[in-house]
Parts: sequence; structure tokens; C-alpha cells
Amino acid sequence: MVVSSLLEGGFTGTVGSDIKRYKRFSCIFYIMTVEFNVEPIETSDVMIEGLQTPDLKTKDTSDSEVVCSDISCSTLPIPPPLPTRFQSFQQMVCLAGVPRAGGSLLSAILSQNPRIYAGGTSPMCQIMWDTYLSYQDKCNREFSSNYKDHFLPQIISAIPHVFYHDISGAEIVVDNCRSWTQECNLNMLRGSMDPNIKIIVMERPVQEVIESYARLFSQNHMGSALDSVLPQLLNPNTEPILRAFDGINWAKQWSMANPLQNNFLFVAYEDLVTQPKTTLQRIYEFCGWITEEHPMFVHDFNNVITKYPVNETVHGLVGQFRVHPRVEKRVYSGDDVIVLSEEVKEKLRDIETFFTQQTTPPETAPAPEPDMTITL
Repeated sequence: MVVSSLLEGGFTGTVGSDIKRYKRFSCIFYIMTVEFNVEPIETSDVMIEGLQTPDLKTKDTSDSEVVCSDISCSTLPIPPPLPTRFQSFQQMVCLAGVPRAGGSLLSAILSQNPRIYAGGTSPMCQIMWDTYLSYQDKCNREFSSNYKDHFLPQIISAIPHVFYHDISGAEIVVDNCRSWTQECNLNMLRGSMDPNIKIIVMERPVQEVIESYARLFSQNHMGSALDSVLPQLLNPNTEPILRAFDGINWAKQWSMANPLQNNFLFVAYEDLVTQPKTTLQRIYEFCGWITEEHPMFVHDFNNVITKYPVNETVHGLVGQFRVHPRVEKRVYSGDDVIVLSEEVKEKLRDIETFFTQQTTPPETAPAPEPDMTITL
């Protein structure tokens, strides 16, 4: 089975047919087990069944693809902290949300603080999830026969430290992937990394997102194809836009159903570009970055640069992660004004109506319990 891949490498995970991929993760298991040599931990005898993702249906999937709701999302036992000598950072914060909503801009701003590493779109979510599914689908018997089921959380939690081992001086890593808002990923994060993991979620109205993509396509000499390309971006449960909105919708419902949990902070693009100082203050307070030793960092909103650039040609759209040096709301006029087709406008109306109706907290969205054992 293969869960449909996300653009720019996020969740939904891969299992089954891609044998070569799992040979790579077998190497990861071996390296982590030998290198980190983590001591066994005691786990509870209580188990929790996987939660089902509400109203997420994959369109046009092959017979080798499934969605998250078809996979057990059972949580993992809390691992002890990795030995200090193996830690590349002290805290990992996740950055998620819709594309074209200021994620790259926020990363560039945060990277002004020497304590923070905030790079481009990361494969971390995919690698961690694939590792979990590799255990679940391929090698759980081998783990069990060696009495090492308890190693899985430590292996998963060690992967980010390996990936970010080359950062220099930063204590905090901000990992950027839209799919951190998916239910299974939240369970995985709370169970393997930190039950109080912080996830910053960038939001923007869907019409502004689609108009931003239209400008980006035009800059890449694809303007003549807008009428055919833009409607496809608005198909249900597709990447890169609608599935991201699905994830945000689920995260909001989960947060409303679990008011005592403080895992998500929703940040509007409008607030970031019009009130950057206030918005950054909210983010710092949410993440616990303001202490007596480390007061609020003074950011420069008139001289923003991308400290950790990415290779845009890999993603096929040049300018996709470009940030402007001055933080401000941009006003477009003349040829820069996007005129959407009637087909796109109709889809936008349907989407706005759908997400407006999704305001009632689901009755079946209990908080994941990160101290539960793995369901085998």
C-alpha cells in the first residue's frame, strides 16, 4: 500500500510496494540502534486504538494507495531524552499550514535570531512517518523477537537530531512541513518527541492563495495555462492547497475539542505582514522562547533575508520561496491583478462554504495519550 505522497515531501507516508525505500530505513534502524544504544524504558499496559481522520477522502487514488484513516494511528510510549552528546538541538518546533501563507517569510524572520534554525520545506515528517510505518508493516516481528519494541520512539525521535546535526550554534529547530497538522503526525509527534510539541500553523484565505499561485505561474511563463491549471489546484483533497486546508480544519476541530492541550498556534498571513512585531511576540510566548536569560529577540522587519536558502529548481517553480526584504502587505494593480475564471470562482465559493460549515468540534477527537503502548 502506498499513501499518496505530498508535494514538497510531507506526510502521508509510504508502505508496502517500494522495497528499495525500506532498505534505506532498515539502515536507519541499524544505525540508530547501534549508535544511540538507548536503554529500555517501562511502558504502560494500556493501549489506545487509532483515531480516524474525519471526512478525508483521497480522489483518483490507485489500488495501491490508502489514506490516513485506513492506517492505525496508535500512539507511542514517551521516550526518555536522548543522551546530551547525541542531541543536535534542544527544542523542535513545527511549522505547518497552507502554501503561499508566509511560511518562508516567517522562517526568514525567525532565523535572524541566532538561537533558531528555520530552513526550507523539510522531509522530516515523511522520514519519521515512513520509519513508523516500516515498523508497523515490515519489521515489528523482528523488533518483538529481540524485545526491542520500546526502541521505536527513540529511533523516531533521534532522526531529526541526525538530520539537523550540521546546524551550528542553534538551540531551536523550526521544521517546516505542511503535513504536521495531520492527525497521525500529531500522534507521532506527541508520542515520540514531546507531548507538548508546538506547531505553528500559517493561514490565508483560499482565494488569496490561488491568486498568489497564479502570479507565481505567470512569473514562470505559465500564464497561458492558468485557466486549466488553477481549477486542478482546487480539487478536493489534493496537493498542495486543499489537503493543507483539510489538515488545518482538523487541527482546529481537535483544538476546540481539547481546550486544555496547547499544541497548535494559528497565525494569519494578514497578521504577519501587517502586525509583525505583535505576531512574533505571540509566537515566542507560545513556544516558550522568552525567559529571564533570553528576553524577546528584536527582529528587523525592514531587512529580511533568507539565511538558509533552498534549491528552488528542485520544486520546479522559481520564486516559490522568495521573500521580500521589507515585511508589509503588498498591493497589486494593473497587470498584476489576477482575474479568475468563472470555474475557479465557483470552486472557491464551494470551498469557502464547506470550511465555514466545519465549525463544530467532532465528538470523536479525544487528545492522543502519548504514554500509551504501541498497538501491535
